[in-house]
Amino acid sequence: MKTEDDTVQLAWTRKVLAAVAATAFVGVLAVPGTAKDPLPAGGAAKQEDADLAFLKASIDKGVAATEAKKTKAMIDPVRTTAMLVALNAQNRMGGKDDEQLAGLRDQMLKLSAALADDEKFDWKAAAKALEGAKTAKGDKKPVDLAKDYDLAVTMNVFKKSARGGRGWEEDLSDMAQGKKPADADRVLEIAQGTHLVGQLAASLPPDGIGAKKKQWDGFSADMQKLSKDAADEAVKGKKADAAVLKKKLEAMDANCAACHKVFKTK
Repeated sequence: MKTEDDTVQLAWTRKVLAAVAATAFVGVLAVPGTAKDPLPAGGAAKQEDADLAFLKASIDKGVAATEAKKTKAMIDPVRTTAMLVALNAQNRMGGKDDEQLAGLRDQMLKLSAALADDEKFDWKAAAKALEGAKTAKGDKKPVDLAKDYDLAVTMNVFKKSARGGRGWEEDLSDMAQGKKPADADRVLEIAQGTHLVGQLAASLPPDGIGAKKKQWDGFSADMQKLSKDAADEAVKGKKADAAVLKKKLEAMDANCAACHKVFKTK
């Protein structure tokens, strides 16, 4: 279901971000695909809102589509966004809202599962899972969110909006290069999304990395730190310094480019 163009477009994201949190969270990953909440204060709820809004718009489009083939490109970004909501919810457990957060997580897993089969995907089942997300309650016991998941599926969340993705890669690059203003809300979404993708992808390492593992871990640790730095500034909203945001985006973009010189797609 992925085109050659998509593969080229996402070259650095498929390689750079796959192990974003591998080093930074090595001591706290009790269950693969889980981690302590790394998002800045006030950021986690904003990320959830942005993710759920994307899911609602995409699923509505999927349900309304008359030709299934026209919605296939949307599936990977939708599934991954659901998994990011699930991880964000699970990260925030440890308080009075645990049952609700667990319920949200579990509904997101159902949503992703409804679209897991490329030939028998069910947008209506995905819509039903999303509809029950805010009222469901679940078991707060952590679950392995990376189990039976795929790295390439995860990285497709970064592709262009016109291809069903979130447009994160393109906007990160454009803001870093000054082609568009460094909007704090957009930076926060991209930076926090990258954090969450990294946590999930840490349990989905690429095959054949061999002797380059230390380099991979170094780039991953840098990406984690730089993403957090960007999010910490962006969460200030209107009070965020646009020049500072641009520099942090430049650092993120440069780290990705440097990593891609070492880890090229075939």
